[in-house]
Amino acid sequence: TEFKPLLTFFASNIQNKKNVLFCSGKVSYDIQELFSKNPKMEENTLLLVIEELYPFPEKLIKTTLQQLPKTTKAIWIQDEPLNSGPFSFVEPRL
Repeated sequence: TEFKPLLTFFASNIQNKKNVLFCSGKVSYDIQELFSKNPKMEENTLLLVIEELYPFPEKLIKTTLQQLPKTTKAIWIQDEPLNSGPFSFVEPRL
């Protein structure tokens, strides 16, 4: 095994995705569990888990996003309030 700064889930048919969910940390397991209970969600959604916030994996994210349709919605998810989680660090980089 090797460490990967960015994990990609539900990437099959990436050209058909309507949403991309970004998250970091424990909440990614909750999202994956939710998707396992609702398999239809995988058809329209790509999950990108940022495992390494610094240095930020900008090139990996750009490469992945370039494969998506331009109309894809990007959504950040975290289980903390916005002022106490990684959002304030990640938001200007996304």
